Amino acid sequence: MNYTWGADEFFYATILMNSPYKDSIVNDNLRLIKWAEGSANPVILKQKDLNSIVASDKLFARKFDVSIDDGILNQIDALLL
Repeated sequence: MNYTWGADEFFYATILMNSPYKDSIVNDNLRLIKWAEGSANPVILKQKDLNSIVASDKLFARKFDVSIDDGILNQIDALLL
């Protein structure tokens, strides 16, 4: 893993999926991530995505950028606080 890109992101998953527990692992990281066709990066979530965020059963969301749309974070705060 020393010369691998993103090793910190799949180190534990590699160990677990090569363990006796591999058949009992639930493949759900509870993150809402939207991808655009052919893109290597997740879509930046904006205010127009609020309904899909609220409707999801996920506890986390990726990816936000306050320099592009800080309103989405204010809307989420307003719903939760």
